[in-house]
Amino acid sequence: MAKEKLDTGAGCNREPCADRGLVFAVIASYNRVAFTLDMLRQLEQQTVPPDAVILVDDASTDGTVEQVKARFPRVRIVCGPGDWFWCRSMHMGVREALKEAVPGDFLLMLNDDLQIRPDFVERLLAAARLKPGCVLHAANAPVGNPDVIQFGGMKMDWGKVTSSPINKGRLFSDFDAGHCEPTDCVWGRGLLVPVEAVLKAGNYSWRIPHRGDNEFAFRLARYGFPLVVAYDAVAYTHDDELGAAWIHPEYRLKNFGSFFFGVRSNGSLRTAFWTAMGCSTAWWYRIYFFFMTTCRLAGHFFTHVRIRPKFR
Repeated sequence: MAKEKLDTGAGCNREPCADRGLVFAVIASYNRVAFTLDMLRQLEQQTVPPDAVILVDDASTDGTVEQVKARFPRVRIVCGPGDWFWCRSMHMGVREALKEAVPGDFLLMLNDDLQIRPDFVERLLAAARLKPGCVLHAANAPVGNPDVIQFGGMKMDWGKVTSSPINKGRLFSDFDAGHCEPTDCVWGRGLLVPVEAVLKAGNYSWRIPHRGDNEFAFRLARYGFPLVVAYDAVAYTHDDELGAAWIHPEYRLKNFGSFFFGVRSNGSLRTAFWTAMGCSTAWWYRIYFFFMTTCRLAGHFFTHVRIRPKFR
């Protein structure tokens, strides 16, 4: 019997592969129309394109929605009110995908500013066949230095509640083809998640508007889905240093509120609290995790505060 072409209502019509499920790409955007259009173009040119693409736009004012509708009419667009930020936008995108996705399918989480090669999705799916039941993240490298590993995994010290990078600064050529590295943390810079993992562990937390990557990753691992970085699939970033945005040379005391309570801040106590609630089933460790994280954030802030004396 001939295979029927698939039409999910968002994405490319194509014949589904017998050896894998469907891939639903989820992207969040806000006022970065050039990046967003470029990412959609890159997905369209994949050797194995996603079966559906869901773009969650959180009230962009730069014409993102209009231009995407005009240039990529098969992309499904979910429009937010402007206060979803990244994590809630991804939550809504996953919800939209789950209207059609079933166990055996995959969710592909992507930042809109990544650069990917035409075989990116194909390589991630190849790694998924080698690591069934795992949550797979692409390795990351800077656009300007593509041979050097920027993100190759993170190792958590659960006692100190700190993390350290794995293989950062090494060359991809140091590793054999097909290398996959276990990790304790993953982001949204090329994350392939089996649908059954989300059905079991849950979606991105609605309680964390922004920077909910760690909580989502900890929860997936806690529910029995190992986290792995696939070195054959690389997503290139425009950031020279992942996470560098939270390292500032100095603060003022007036920055106290924005640092500890700002939605987008890496020092958000709200994010720290809900991340702690998702990291373990043991209530005592959740309290410990939050306490240690709070101490680390406070130490960072107050050791970088500069008080300017007033002169008459």
